[in-house]
Amino acid sequence: MWIPLQRLASGLSVFPGAERKESAKAEAFRIFHPGASLCGLIALCGFLSPLLKSSPASSTRAMIASNGQPAAEIGVGDSANPTDQFVAAELQKYIEALSGAKLEIVSAHEMSGKAKGKSVLVVGGPAYNELVRQAVSRRQVNFEGLKTEGYILRHISVEGQPALVVGGNDEAGTMYAAYDLLERMGYVFLLTKDILPEKRADVALPTLDERVEPAFRRRGIHIDNCYPNQTMWSLEDWKKTLDQMAKMRMNYLQVLRFPNTPWLTYEYRGEKNFLGDASTKESGYMLWSAEQGSYLVKDMTVGREHFKYPRIAAPELQDVETPDQAFQKSQDLLRAVIAYAKTRKIKTWLALDPVSVP
Repeated sequence: MWIPLQRLASGLSVFPGAERKESAKAEAFRIFHPGASLCGLIALCGFLSPLLKSSPASSTRAMIASNGQPAAEIGVGDSANPTDQFVAAELQKYIEALSGAKLEIVSAHEMSGKAKGKSVLVVGGPAYNELVRQAVSRRQVNFEGLKTEGYILRHISVEGQPALVVGGNDEAGTMYAAYDLLERMGYVFLLTKDILPEKRADVALPTLDERVEPAFRRRGIHIDNCYPNQTMWSLEDWKKTLDQMAKMRMNYLQVLRFPNTPWLTYEYRGEKNFLGDASTKESGYMLWSAEQGSYLVKDMTVGREHFKYPRIAAPELQDVETPDQAFQKSQDLLRAVIAYAKTRKIKTWLALDPVSVP
């Protein structure tokens, strides 16, 4: 059995189905199971050799893009949820960046008679896409027993046209399926950026039969909000990180803040917590005031040209002058982060250092 290292790194288990043809570069990232038959592998390579050399076979292969032009459409359900619509747009964006071909996104009822001569990327599971429900009823694909956040990539036929189901039983599964497909096209998703494959005008529709399920229920990162390089994050910085987490199939974000920062209000014997004597307003009341130096960019001797704002703080906290203002803006920022994380199917846990609570 061949196990992609990428799947192991993202905490996903893979159940191979029909054999798939991938680039030699992708094959370099696989582990060969010692139980497999070496003789069988040699025989298989010998069998595939003439096929790989045969140009007529490749010319008749179903395509996603051909000569930089669309050779496929993206099919969503008539009542597609916002996540499925987002997933379709992501596939459209990344395939265009790869090939120059901008695939049209069409609904299930628009697909009738419209996809003639074109392949179809069918986005979503049976709950939200009529095309997938029809494929399930024809026993072309089976979603039964699929774990939460699991997904399927399966080659089928839709109205006589070659198609690929890209979906799960839930919204997260469908999103993960799309990013998995893009990785198979050569994309690499990191926490800080995307690494794009070399552009090519022709992109074949992969022949896949994959059923992928999470090996771990929680997959994510922990962020301490106690250092300037983290307390400076704007909402846009948070969104970029959350987007990358979703691409890497992460579903868990833990944010640690100390009680001296403006996010948690509490009181002791009628006295509410106060920030002014513990945190400094130049940091947005996010960092300790004692023995930490200045949080004003003008006081920096090296690198001040790289800062856009006068304070070493998030843009949203640049103008706060009082703890009350800091509480309002910081809590608004944190709520916005949590709300955006939810759109990327990421749950947020807030952590507190209890030893510093009076």
